[in-house]
Amino acid sequence: MTRESELLIAALGWAVTNKNKELSLSVDWEKLLRLTKRHMLLPLLGDGLQKAGCWESVPQEVAKPLEKAAMHAVYHDAQTEHIRAKLEKELKEEKIPYVFLKGSVLKYDYPEPALRTMCDMDVLVHTEDYPAIERISRGLQGVPGHSDGNHRNYQFPGGVEVEFHPNLIHQDTPVGTEINPGWQYTEQTADGIQMTEEGIYLNTLCHLANHFVTGGVGVRFVLDVWVNRHLRKNPVDREKVETELTRFGLLDFARNIEALAEYWFGAGESTPLLEELGEYILTSGSHG
Repeated sequence: MTRESELLIAALGWAVTNKNKELSLSVDWEKLLRLTKRHMLLPLLGDGLQKAGCWESVPQEVAKPLEKAAMHAVYHDAQTEHIRAKLEKELKEEKIPYVFLKGSVLKYDYPEPALRTMCDMDVLVHTEDYPAIERISRGLQGVPGHSDGNHRNYQFPGGVEVEFHPNLIHQDTPVGTEINPGWQYTEQTADGIQMTEEGIYLNTLCHLANHFVTGGVGVRFVLDVWVNRHLRKNPVDREKVETELTRFGLLDFARNIEALAEYWFGAGESTPLLEELGEYILTSGSHG
């Protein structure tokens, strides 16, 4: 890894786990900013640098954009929660089954929800409910956006984007043919329909695998895997997860990603394979 990549990964560890690892600030700060921005991790980088006790050593031309990104993340998260509450109220009143996915779930496992930035909220729904969802969204000033037959997209006030999906993964992908539609991984709770812990983890890994081969995945996906494994309150049934991953043909891939997450953010050790895998993720495209 480059010095900039090493600092970014180490700072993320501090942000999420308060890991006591010394940070080397001998970096090209402009390159670090570009790398962090590409992976949409600016708020987490700033948080990690502060928790590591080295914020005073950060150049002002770097500290200012990090502070601005942190403020924007808090604002955007508040706007997102506002739209989510309105949507949930309307969907429940219309008795429309729905399940929030991915970042909308995992962000509550981060030290602060706003630190887990996301481009949009993903919601699992049934296609037969699209007409009612259209009416509800327009009633909340949602403007229809891109739709490819796999999902319906709406832009809401405050810059909040919501995607309604009939499947967990895009239907034209090999992974999608196995994990879709996703309702088989849900359960009824006192708060409504929710993904099981196994479903949440499988969706995280399969979404990562899908983008890994179709255009780049990004560091944040690997961090989500670590957070899912270590910071969620309820553990997954590992046997169930591995049975499904075997059926998907993803067990070896998932184990390598988990090992990379442990190397980057936990107590795992490096191997040549993990170095190559990490370098690919750091330097290839970043989803979103």
